[in-house]
Amino acid sequence: MKRFVASALAAFMLLTVFASAAMADNNTTSATSAIEIRGPVYNGSSLTDILANTAYGNGTAITMDANKFAAFYYDINDNVTTESLSIKNVTGTSDRTIGENGLVYTTTIGETEYKNKDVGWGNYSVLGFFADKYIPLKPNDASKLAKLVLDTDTKYTLKTGQSLDLGGGYTLQAKQVDVDGKKVWLEFEKDGQYVDDQIVSTDSGKGTWTCKVDDVQGEDDVPVLKFT
Repeated sequence: MKRFVASALAAFMLLTVFASAAMADNNTTSATSAIEIRGPVYNGSSLTDILANTAYGNGTAITMDANKFAAFYYDINDNVTTESLSIKNVTGTSDRTIGENGLVYTTTIGETEYKNKDVGWGNYSVLGFFADKYIPLKPNDASKLAKLVLDTDTKYTLKTGQSLDLGGGYTLQAKQVDVDGKKVWLEFEKDGQYVDDQIVSTDSGKGTWTCKVDDVQGEDDVPVLKFT
């Protein structure tokens, strides 16, 4: 088996989408951790004064994305960020109080490249949600999301009977290896339970397997593994 590139979406594993903002643990003091989140410093005598300052926004609102607020998801390799947080000067906003509907969180679907750029798979959809990375089950629909388990261009070598731990309870096992025929029989499992199997060519650039499963959050033919 030559190269392994997994876009293993843990759709079977994560069916609900609730996440807390990820924060960087920069140092530890005694039994507690000191949390530091990078962000701009806004100077003003009150919140309305800051919001009115056009140096920070448009005079009525301030919007922060991952370039200004480090608690958001950010793919540094492909420069992809999908989240933003806006503070608006609405009725009830004064001093240190944000009025009703004055704090708006927004996230959209973006695109990022597979780590293995040589196979020609192009991009896949990604969405940051409270700092975590999710994959829409449908490229342009954010209503159903799944976690990305692995995306790598690392090469692995398996012998007959050996299993590769993909993370999240997923494994890929080489059931049989035909060295002369340049083929390998692979079995995809979750928590030791069979998901799918495929005979794949081991000739460089020829063997590709896209494993699709049904009934993932009510969707059929969902790609959960891409392999070459």
